[in-house]
Amino acid sequence: FWAWVFPTVAMVVLEIAYRLIMHIAKRAHSPALAADAVHYRMDSLTSLFAALALVVAAFWPEWGVVIDHAGAILIALFMMGVGMLA
Repeated sequence: FWAWVFPTVAMVVLEIAYRLIMHIAKRAHSPALAADAVHYRMDSLTSLFAALALVVAAFWPEWGVVIDHAGAILIALFMMGVGMLA
């Protein structure tokens, strides 16, 4: 039941990293640092999707395998969409 805690903590830490690196990127006028910051944001969002899937699976354990696969597919589609727009 508590498995959702790990991706949630990861999401918070990655969002903090995004904000710090983006702040530095803006001050330094560095597109490379800005791109790295966006990478942290994307990782944060995928952690959010993982946490949501784990919470939903905790409420419906008999559907846990299906929900886990659906969460993985959602993350994969999100990453494909980001890759196609980049």
